[in-house]
Amino acid sequence: MREGADSTAALLRRALVALVVLGVIGVGVELVLLRHWKDPLQLIAFGGLLTLALALLGLRTRTSARAIRAVRALATVGLIVGTLGLGVHAWANYDAAPLDARVSQTWDATSEPVRWLLALTDSVGPAPTMAPAALSFVALALLAATIRHPALDTAEEAPS
Repeated sequence: MREGADSTAALLRRALVALVVLGVIGVGVELVLLRHWKDPLQLIAFGGLLTLALALLGLRTRTSARAIRAVRALATVGLIVGTLGLGVHAWANYDAAPLDARVSQTWDATSEPVRWLLALTDSVGPAPTMAPAALSFVALALLAATIRHPALDTAEEAPS
């Protein structure tokens, strides 16, 4: 089934792509403002952003089923980078918690699930856990923009 340029699906696809563009720019600006390059591990976030930017470029310049599958693969890499980043940030917060004045007196008596909840919700430690989650969100929006993409329909209709 082909989607017309003014169909609801086409409009939603363009809106998702616009959100991805804004997300890539926004996360990129945030990383630069935070000087997120002090440790080699921090550079992985820039790699995730570059991957999403390449996927965006592929989505805008190629319209084959193969290109859409490549976009999905790159977006999946971005999703993995963001998810791993969330874990790295939570772990950093967990490790720094005993030094946090707000919880240092009670940290040893705090249960493990509550410790991890505090680390994940930025209640302790220096690392913002939702920053890498934003990268994952952008990757998910890009994946959503490829759902039922018209290029995939034409590939299914092609004779074998």
